[in-house]
Amino acid sequence: MRIQKGKLRYSRRELWNLCDPMGHNIADGLQQFKDMLVKYNKGRGFIGVPKADMEVHEWFSILDEMIYAFRNKIPEYEGITYHLSRYKTLEGKKDWLIYEKLREEHENKVQRGRELFALYYDSLWD
Repeated sequence: MRIQKGKLRYSRRELWNLCDPMGHNIADGLQQFKDMLVKYNKGRGFIGVPKADMEVHEWFSILDEMIYAFRNKIPEYEGITYHLSRYKTLEGKKDWLIYEKLREEHENKVQRGRELFALYYDSLWD
């Protein structure tokens, strides 16, 4: 990704899977937004919280979930040492089931974070 003549341009490689560059940009922006709010909320009360009845720590927790969703790192499991879809031993099957559970939890967290992003999209300002 680069800026050319004042416009944001993506390479063909990035356009092949636009989720990665856009996800990283969103995650980086959310992280900087959270860092700014942490800086300004020290000793000043509640600045940048979207709802009057929401605590700052709740908002930071929601921001963390959104950041996680757009980092989109698939969980790694050390027990998986060969192609995951082909397990040949009982131990390999156990490793696969553990990995599947981790992956499912990850996908649920990503989905929740993206839904929160859509819900609080208009609240991402200071």
